[in-house]
Amino acid sequence: MLRKYTTVAGEKVVYRYPQQRYQKKYRENHKIEIQKANRKWIEENYEWVLFTNARRRAKRINVPFDLESTDIRIPERCPVLGILIKRGTKANQDSSPTIDRLVPEKGYVQGNVEVISSLANRIKTNATREQIEKVVEWLKKKGL
Repeated sequence: MLRKYTTVAGEKVVYRYPQQRYQKKYRENHKIEIQKANRKWIEENYEWVLFTNARRRAKRINVPFDLESTDIRIPERCPVLGILIKRGTKANQDSSPTIDRLVPEKGYVQGNVEVISSLANRIKTNATREQIEKVVEWLKKKGL
């Protein structure tokens, strides 16, 4: 039985197709299983997640984007800090992989991006080269 449109009559939704009602009930009754399956998919396809997020970000901030999904490879260790990179769905861990634009103005183009740890990317983002060098000099003076 098909209806021409979906409307809300008071609190009751009139479904366009009968299976929509079933799908909604299924999602409500299997919320935890669906979340687990989504997390597993993200962990297995993290390169794709990084790629699509970068594409969306490039469009939002209006910078060039010419990457292919196969251009994104997550290394075992961060090339900057040498720490083990961990894939996962926990938000913003220091060891999470992120895409870094070496020269931000050039955008997400081949040769200008590298996958590094979130910690390394935050350090690079929030400080200039001179500021980082001053911190290194200060740490050397302190013997650290």
